[in-house]
Amino acid sequence: MNRAITFKFASDSLVTFLCVVIGSVGFVMLFVWAMQNLGTQLMEFLSSVGFLRRMLEMAYGISLEGDMSSNVLYAIAFMHPIVLALGWGFVIATATRTTVGEFEAGTADVLLTLPVTRVSVYGSSTVAWAILGSLASLSPMFGVWLGSQLFEPTEPIVIRNFLAPSANFLVLNLVVGGISMLASCLVDRRAHAIAIVVAVLLASLAMNFLEPFLTVIERIQFLNLLNYCRPSDAVRTGDWPWSHLLVLLVVGTIAWSIGLWQYCRKDVPAP
Repeated sequence: MNRAITFKFASDSLVTFLCVVIGSVGFVMLFVWAMQNLGTQLMEFLSSVGFLRRMLEMAYGISLEGDMSSNVLYAIAFMHPIVLALGWGFVIATATRTTVGEFEAGTADVLLTLPVTRVSVYGSSTVAWAILGSLASLSPMFGVWLGSQLFEPTEPIVIRNFLAPSANFLVLNLVVGGISMLASCLVDRRAHAIAIVVAVLLASLAMNFLEPFLTVIERIQFLNLLNYCRPSDAVRTGDWPWSHLLVLLVVGTIAWSIGLWQYCRKDVPAP
């Protein structure tokens, strides 16, 4: 890893990072406010309608069985499409900038002529987006805390119970980054790399929504990345989902490693 290159990569993404954090925190704050006003009545209604209940459970990774406290309702924010879009969009954009963006822009030859190895460049890019992406992944928990300070909660918010969902969400975003680096090392156009990653993520979302309708989806749920991020259970029990974290880390490491191998052998296109 090269410190100067890492700082350069991180500084280039700083404005986007701040926009993502502000957007995530602001949305989660409003979500907490909405759940404090209507959450209990909404959950009671959905719990009485089996179909809607199943759809909500699959879509947001929340279980309506057992104790339904306000803390469990706030956990929905971690899997809300807006939060996912902000976090995933930032990680994908930053992770593909060096591995394919530099090649497409025609500046890769200048970058790779510096007295650093490709491994160092790849590692520096990884550290830059991983640090910023990890900080952005903590935005939902900060939004929950800030919302509880601004709007009086109906019951005490146990903020430590949101540490496990935050870690799970963070690792999920790291996996998305690893897949993004792999995809961007396999193609020559940044748009193609982004399309591949978005397709993988949309497939995971689709599997969540289709599982209630198609039994075959249950057999391949292990391929669904979102299957390993269930924030409501972690908030309800306070237990850490170690097995889910391990699976995500293995997948992310494999994707990142294959991307590194491909990046080291990638040809620089002639100008």
